[in-house]
Amino acid sequence: GRTDYFLGGMLLFFCYFAFFHVDILVTGWNSLNYLYGKPLDFYENCKKIQGQGVLAYANYPPSIYAIFAVWLYPFKFLGLIKSPFYFSYYLVYWLKLLTTLFYIATAVIFYQITQLYQQSRKWGIYAAWLWLTSPIAIFSQFIFSQYDIFYVFLSLFGFFTFLKKQTYWASFLFGLAITFKYFPFYVFIPLLFFF
Repeated sequence: GRTDYFLGGMLLFFCYFAFFHVDILVTGWNSLNYLYGKPLDFYENCKKIQGQGVLAYANYPPSIYAIFAVWLYPFKFLGLIKSPFYFSYYLVYWLKLLTTLFYIATAVIFYQITQLYQQSRKWGIYAAWLWLTSPIAIFSQFIFSQYDIFYVFLSLFGFFTFLKKQTYWASFLFGLAITFKYFPFYVFIPLLFFF
């Protein structure tokens, strides 16, 4: 009912603003090196900033930093970010907005997958809501602020295109997903053999 949606929405709204792990702050900060440095020297630039007191090294594949850099570009364009040595806390919520949009888009893809198996709209909506409200998904997205959602979205989208018998698109999407983390590789190979 409406009360459930309201209470659930208020809980997620609270978690969105009340929690984030410092990792998203550091990753967002390091992604500024794409905007202010030479992209091919990205990891070297991150080490220079590390010497200026940033909390951690750049530990992830470059695609995570690249997507955050593109998402942060409007702030550079408007002059709100003037150097790679400045990263305000409000920018973390901007990054969380990007991951939240991917979180919602993943639910839409999940719904589309359900419709290939059973054309019941109601069943598909329930299934998508189960995914959206699972405790591990809520914790990862709204409390821990991780960006695994990028490869989850691409992997699910790749799975959806496999089901639609679009093998080349599926391979492309899984290839993109692997640039974020290597886990999609272990999903892609069995699916490729299966299809």
